[in-house]
Amino acid sequence: MDKKIICSAYFPKTDTHALLQEENNCVYLYMYIRPDRPDAEIRASWVRNYIEAKDGVDMKAINAGAQPRMPRKACRHPRGAAALKPENLRLVFLEDGDGVALKDKDSLLAVIPGWASSGEFTGYARDAVGTSPFAWELGSREENDIYDVVERAEEYWKDMIEGDAWAVYRDRHIEAIDKKYGPHSEYLAVDNGAFPPKAIVICEKEDVTYLFTLGVGILAMPTVEMCTQNPQDMRRTELAMAVSSEVWKESRDSLIAYIAGISDIPWNYTTFIGDGHTVLYDVKPYDEHFTNAILLEGGTHFKDDLYGTFRNDRMNNLWIVPITKLEQAYAEENGNDALMSKAREGIDMRLFDKEDKFSIKKK
Repeated sequence: MDKKIICSAYFPKTDTHALLQEENNCVYLYMYIRPDRPDAEIRASWVRNYIEAKDGVDMKAINAGAQPRMPRKACRHPRGAAALKPENLRLVFLEDGDGVALKDKDSLLAVIPGWASSGEFTGYARDAVGTSPFAWELGSREENDIYDVVERAEEYWKDMIEGDAWAVYRDRHIEAIDKKYGPHSEYLAVDNGAFPPKAIVICEKEDVTYLFTLGVGILAMPTVEMCTQNPQDMRRTELAMAVSSEVWKESRDSLIAYIAGISDIPWNYTTFIGDGHTVLYDVKPYDEHFTNAILLEGGTHFKDDLYGTFRNDRMNNLWIVPITKLEQAYAEENGNDALMSKAREGIDMRLFDKEDKFSIKKK
């Protein structure tokens, strides 16, 4: 059997895509993450054999660079199962875009979750038995909560595409910003017409200009579930920044471009951003002195729980606080808590006014 792609889909945020491929009388689900970059990742997980399984690993196929059939002992249909009908198939991306599910009408056939790899665990398949390097047994809904994850993703995409999720999200978050920081003066769309809808909301209060992203948190960030047992507390965020009127006049366009660019990091690099993380600060002309920025969650550090929840997930608000090369080095050596203990008294750490926020002496 020659290679044949029978189903495919692109994640709407990035060039990540998934496909279902027939070859060597078996079917595999593939996921291509950052396919055109040096750090590209390809995940593959077995779905079904079409003909009788071998007793051992299909080394002939592996040595030929083809996808191997599942061994007999790990195959629910050792004599082979019916060929899949493309018209009945659909691919469902998980909410963070770091995983994908395959459905045959309403039946779940296979899943590559975000924690899958090309090693011991590649994904789940309904036709697998036990565990193998090619796929693990999917099991029942009672045995595997991945069913709930897929169901949640389906509900999400339906609401985003057919419902009014964005309008509700937008209006609710603007209301929260206006209530806390005064009526916004500008609403700038920065999504270039792509998904998800994204904007920068600007509020001007006395001599301070506040910038808030709007739309970043409508997507869950990838890989969070690999780092915490409570991903619902960390996987959604918006960004914020406060600058003096002087800085705003000097670098308005650069600041807007910067905060918009930072908001794409999770999906451009398949990662997440959170409290205490640092990112490059490349806003000219300040980047020679302020080389990085630390992200500080508003509720944790400033008693500023701005947004509440979205889809039962906590909505974080990360303030971008530029720091110097010396401060970055101090944090790397001593930890973020030590850096925070060096915060200067009587200042608003969130306000970028070209002044250092921490009292750290050179060695």
